[in-house]
Amino acid sequence: MLLHSCCAPCTIYPFDRLQSEGFAVTGFFYNPNIHPFCEFEKRLQAVCDFYRTAGHELLIDAAYDVSAFIEAVYGSGARRCETCWRMRLRTVAQMGREIGADAVTTTLLFSIYQDNDTLAGIGREESRDAGVEFYYEDFRAGWREGQRRARELSIYRQKYCGCIFSEEERYKKKIAALMETKRRA
Repeated sequence: MLLHSCCAPCTIYPFDRLQSEGFAVTGFFYNPNIHPFCEFEKRLQAVCDFYRTAGHELLIDAAYDVSAFIEAVYGSGARRCETCWRMRLRTVAQMGREIGADAVTTTLLFSIYQDNDTLAGIGREESRDAGVEFYYEDFRAGWREGQRRARELSIYRQKYCGCIFSEEERYKKKIAALMETKRRA
């Protein structure tokens, strides 16, 4: 099983579930959406540390091409997440085919903040096109457990999905308050 790992905290529960189901898991880090570079480095290091500790292989596509990511999602509006997921899951499916994986899946299915149905649909489409099976499981059932374990293991836990757009959304209220303060000054 090739497991696309978006970050270490989201990897813990899906990794354990797949192991418990008898899958031999290989990780794959491919996340060109993560911005800024210092955030990208933190997440990559945390994923590397997790797989090294678990004693499992991790494949890495460490391309950091924010321009290509923004070009791909710009103008997608409310569908930018779908565009991002498709971009990443296409590469995951292609990598799965290249290494001869029986199936591929993603830790994106763990997040309670993502649209699981849309993600699964995109995963199935991209995997079908690449000629590899997409394994679907609703990993959100383990959200609390995975977050608890990440804290216990002192794994770096980020506060946004990684893209520059979600970073802006994360600070929307703070930005509005700052703008209001500046207007009155």
